[in-house]
Amino acid sequence: MDRLRSSVRRAAGFWLAASAWALMLGAGAVAADAKGTLQVTHADGSVETFHDVSIKVDTHKALTITSADGEGVIVIDKAACDYTGDIQKCLPYSMTLTDHGNSHQLDFQRGTIYANLTSEKQQLPLSSTQLPPNGVSFVVQTKRGTYFTLNGVADVVIK
Repeated sequence: MDRLRSSVRRAAGFWLAASAWALMLGAGAVAADAKGTLQVTHADGSVETFHDVSIKVDTHKALTITSADGEGVIVIDKAACDYTGDIQKCLPYSMTLTDHGNSHQLDFQRGTIYANLTSEKQQLPLSSTQLPPNGVSFVVQTKRGTYFTLNGVADVVIK
């Protein structure tokens, strides 16, 4: 968890990208043991990978990402979104990190989130990548030049 906290502090903007996911709600509620993988590529070229990141979309239209140990929580609650077919594309702009009871608003430079909240695989536009049902994928760049990449499936989606 210390590695995750350090990465988030150094790259203070990644978590914003996930906010768009909050606006991508599908019908009904889905619960499963789905998880995601977060990769952090720092400006110096070093890479950290975090497995089993939990992804939840709740009734408050917020995306919540929780580290495997439960110590770090990111809530993304604002993004500009549009659909391309059944895939929702979002540009996030508001995100908060809570770590050991301390909350911090985070900044980022740019990012795009893609979500498939249908019950079937969907092709990303202009890509060979397919998102599974309830799948989410994003890349975000911080002002410091760190890139965050998340690929996963929501553990819980509640409309």
